[in-house]
Amino acid sequence: MTQKTTKDIVWGWLEKGAQDLKSAEILLKSNENVMDVACYHCHQAVEKYLKGFLVFKKISFSKTHDLDYLLGLCVKEELAFSKIQKEIQSLSQYDSSIRYPEEETGHSLEEAILAHTTTENILKFIRALISV
Repeated sequence: MTQKTTKDIVWGWLEKGAQDLKSAEILLKSNENVMDVACYHCHQAVEKYLKGFLVFKKISFSKTHDLDYLLGLCVKEELAFSKIQKEIQSLSQYDSSIRYPEEETGHSLEEAILAHTTTENILKFIRALISV
């Protein structure tokens, strides 16, 4: 088996993040009541892009889904991340806990659209910082 390069791993994270964003788009266009899942995929896309940036910078991180933790690591490496802190924090509520019935659910289409737009902007910002 071929050893993956850092570039391969970074692209892997970005590709998985792009797939999550595409999944959110498909769900937004559906006539189904699945906006919680669309929001969750937005969270996942940002998580994967943050991890891609960290791999690009050769910064290790714990296995986690915590956007605030990942953002903190990114800010230490690149202060510009502090500019998108509010946007990233707005997506933190859509972590894996919304997939379970104990948590409050029922996010609206408008909320999911906002999460998607926010995610697109964050991914564009992160992608501009990665040159592989």
